[in-house]
Amino acid sequence: MGMILIDLDKCFGCVKCRRAHPGLFALIERGVRAAVCRRCLNPPCAAACPAGALVKTEGGGVKRLSMRCVSCRQCSAVCPVGANPAYLLEYVQYPAYKIDFEKCRKLCRRGAIEFSDELPEGWVLIDDGVGARSYGWR
Repeated sequence: MGMILIDLDKCFGCVKCRRAHPGLFALIERGVRAAVCRRCLNPPCAAACPAGALVKTEGGGVKRLSMRCVSCRQCSAVCPVGANPAYLLEYVQYPAYKIDFEKCRKLCRRGAIEFSDELPEGWVLIDDGVGARSYGWR
């Protein structure tokens, strides 16, 4: 198996996979942030975080340090483009390598999880072997 692809437009709002494999939500969160974040010069989400859990990366994006996050969702309230959806901001993040993607693919009625030999054009690499895309969020 080459790449696991998560289509954020198809999976938006569904929580079946969260119950089956909570670690998938960590990847979905990173995918949404990669697709939506406009890489603010001075990110208001990072400034609003009382725990210092959001840090600006070298590429200009924002990364959440989940072990620091207190799930206050202040970042969600101040982000001008919605890159931090409140429903994704879980206090506990589970490792992505423990996810049974085949089980999640079968659970998803919307077909949001697919497999491919390579990362298709227009998709963003969010983890080793995991890509995401969203046209609706842009």
